[in-house]
Amino acid sequence: MSFYRRILRPLIGDYAFLVAAILLATTAIGWQGAKEFLHFVTRKEPVPWPKGVQVAQKDHRLLTLGDSSGRLGSYRMVYDHEFTENEKDTQNKLGIATDWDKSQGRWDTGRSNWYSIRQYEDPITKDRWQVSIYYYTGGLDLVPHIPDVCLAAGGNTIVGTDEVPLAPVDGHAEWSNPSATRTTFQGDDHQQRAIYYLFSFNGVPKHSRESVRIGLNNPLERYVYFAKIEFSSFSPIDTLQESDRLAREFAKILLPEVLKVLPSADSVQGLTGKP
Repeated sequence: MSFYRRILRPLIGDYAFLVAAILLATTAIGWQGAKEFLHFVTRKEPVPWPKGVQVAQKDHRLLTLGDSSGRLGSYRMVYDHEFTENEKDTQNKLGIATDWDKSQGRWDTGRSNWYSIRQYEDPITKDRWQVSIYYYTGGLDLVPHIPDVCLAAGGNTIVGTDEVPLAPVDGHAEWSNPSATRTTFQGDDHQQRAIYYLFSFNGVPKHSRESVRIGLNNPLERYVYFAKIEFSSFSPIDTLQESDRLAREFAKILLPEVLKVLPSADSVQGLTGKP
């Protein structure tokens, strides 16, 4: 096993290691040098979108998900949200198509943040799901936006959260055992609903934002991205068991298509050492 895997990798997850490194740098090269060192180890580079991915220049909306008509399996797309100028404040809060995101040719080189907010409906059962995907790359984002926080801020009552295992995604070794976080909440209609979410961090599934934060703050990870994937049924919950079953079935259709528009773990690792 390499020195990196045996020694450095476990230490990087501990912030004490980074603090100690900074203190050592301060002693050795002085404060100015330490500041430059800190900038070096925390600097993150953007990960380019996979070949074939298309993103709208105006609002950084993902244009390619599912087949040419936007279908996901038997589900047809019935809504595709497009941010308007009146929603600029929302985009700034989300970190999508901001001045920084549009700077340095990020969109021109296929390295900007992007979003997709869509609704899908089964034409036979009329089951409808909302899917929201947010892609962030090349920054130390603290992952502030998760359903647990946003739903409560919107006046909903959070009933509970739990980890829910999902089916493996064929052809993706890293996704052999993915899981999502289920957040159950109650709105003004007093009916309970559930929203499921998970992350892809550099092509590896994560079910919590804490694990994504650790990866983002790892100084040995120069090229970084994370994508937050949310999906929720429009129907109220009957039982949690039934809700989880339906979510797993929908995720079997959704995740393979989502992974087509996200960089794989191998492609991120292949960027090491590149400008």
